Amino acid sequence: MENYITKREEAYVVHNRILANGKIVQTALIDMCKDLKEMRDRALYTELGYDTFEDYSEQACGIKQRQAYSYIAAYEKLGENYMEENAHIGITKLELISQISSYERDEFLAENDVEEMSTRELKKQVEEYKNRIEQLSFDLESANKESEELTQQIKDMQDSMVDSTLEESVDAVATVEPDPEMIKAAVDEAVRQSKAEDAQTIEKLKAQVKEQKAKVKEVTDSKEKEIKAAKENALETANKKIDQLIKEKQISEEKLQEALKSAKAANADEDVTAIRFLFTSLQSTANDIKKHLDKIASKDEQQAEKLSSVMKSTLNSIIESI
Repeated sequence: MENYITKREEAYVVHNRILANGKIVQTALIDMCKDLKEMRDRALYTELGYDTFEDYSEQACGIKQRQAYSYIAAYEKLGENYMEENAHIGITKLELISQISSYERDEFLAENDVEEMSTRELKKQVEEYKNRIEQLSFDLESANKESEELTQQIKDMQDSMVDSTLEESVDAVATVEPDPEMIKAAVDEAVRQSKAEDAQTIEKLKAQVKEQKAKVKEVTDSKEKEIKAAKENALETANKKIDQLIKEKQISEEKLQEALKSAKAANADEDVTAIRFLFTSLQSTANDIKKHLDKIASKDEQQAEKLSSVMKSTLNSIIESI
């Protein structure tokens, strides 16, 4: 009996290659960022006859200078692991996310669904978030500075009280015979009067210092609370995703084992059964890739075309090797 592959099985084969190459695209993106950084940092482009990294990236690689530096910046700030886990959202979004410091990045990602946002929307949110953080930092710095100035003002006033009191006392007894007891009495009286007059001013300044410290603490506590809440939300979301992935993997493995068991009982070829089962799984994953490619195309058609081109090239290579 002639062996042949059905059209459905052929579809699964193609789908499997698409999924495999989708992973290759993600890995290739990270490797390209890493290699561009090495080429720039070590000035390896000079060995290829280029005077500058900009000339190399545009002439040898066909990558515009700004885009090359975006790749490198995203890799440096986000790190290889983060880029690998989020390569599906595209280098443009990754570069925008990298503009937010690592200290606030979890909070930002918890507040914004970057996968569903367009590049323009994400850019706007990043700018607004950076402005908000910058204003908060400015408020903290201003409050601390004002508090320090008031504290120093109190200290200066207290230090100058004795000096000014002694000068007034000397003026008061300048025409009197230098009687030590009289001088001492005059100084004591002047100090008493000065303290009484300045007590209210000092208390007012102390109250202002206390108020400013309270403001600083309020802003600091608020910021710490926001950061803590964002981290907790991000951790909870990550744990849910991990649990879901584990569950899906277990279910898939159980179904495969059941299919193999049934094939064995029916005296069928277990390898063929396994392939058919994997084809079905690959079809589902291929649909997911198509869905994400459509989303990317709606936001950045050029990027979607590049990804599709890389996939097609890789698929052709796989076809030739089979």
